[in-house]
Amino acid sequence: NFLKDQSTRAYTDERFKNPFFRKENRLTKWKIVGIASFLFATIVGIISCFIFGPWLKINETAISGLTTVPGHEVELIINQKLAAKRAYFLPNNQRWIFDKQSLLNELNDRFHFSALTIELQKNTLVLQAEERISAVAWQSEDNYFLLTLNGQPTLELDPVTANSLRARQGIGLINIDPSFTDR
Repeated sequence: NFLKDQSTRAYTDERFKNPFFRKENRLTKWKIVGIASFLFATIVGIISCFIFGPWLKINETAISGLTTVPGHEVELIINQKLAAKRAYFLPNNQRWIFDKQSLLNELNDRFHFSALTIELQKNTLVLQAEERISAVAWQSEDNYFLLTLNGQPTLELDPVTANSLRARQGIGLINIDPSFTDR
């Protein structure tokens, strides 16, 4: 048995090779690991370029169609949505990750639009809005609210718009904080 074990051990170590029947170079374990790790690193690099790269990033916003809704408030909401993270680490300012529907829902909840569309053109988010025109303005103390024909308040007017409404009615103007008009 000793000789048998020795001969099988010697054969598995491949000490006895025929020089006329050479094997082709096979992939060794280390070559396979190296190729697999290279492919994995390449795939991760490509995916991270799409996630964090500047090529598909939304940099600008264009808002059109606003009459009574303050544009800076809408832009603030859009910028907050773009700065937020999705799934804890994905930036929401990438074209293919950005969630249009959540922005539409938040804008419709905050302001009452009759039509609202969002388009992504290159690195610009284009928002086209059509406001519901309110037929009634309701005054409560020094605050003005726009109402729908059903009596639902749609929006509290900012001081500048409230002053223009008071001027149309012939009522005295209210004092506006100077920091408000700088926005």
